[in-house]
Amino acid sequence: DGKKIVKSIEGHAAGVNSKDKTNVKHIEISLKKDTLAVGETLVADTKLTKADKKKDVLGHLKEVRFASSNPNVATVSPYGMITGVGKGTCTIYAYAENGRSAKVKVTIQ
Repeated sequence: DGKKIVKSIEGHAAGVNSKDKTNVKHIEISLKKDTLAVGETLVADTKLTKADKKKDVLGHLKEVRFASSNPNVATVSPYGMITGVGKGTCTIYAYAENGRSAKVKVTIQ
């Protein structure tokens, strides 16, 4: 019926008065290549920039989580391993614990 179902992602953030924890200020995700064959795998590289370089990033959940916009095209493991499933294009998202995110497109041939 054209309705879109959205999956929510839980987030946590360090408080402004935290003495030893900080939040992610920026996240980047990159791939060595953006086109894969069906069955081929590739690991996404992520880089986090902390809001306060002297503190540790809040760590209640996994530091970076991943999601695929279309698991019928490509799946992504909790560690960023992308697997081509079917032909098409989809977006791979990387989420930091405080909700900062980045995305890249991947094409499966």
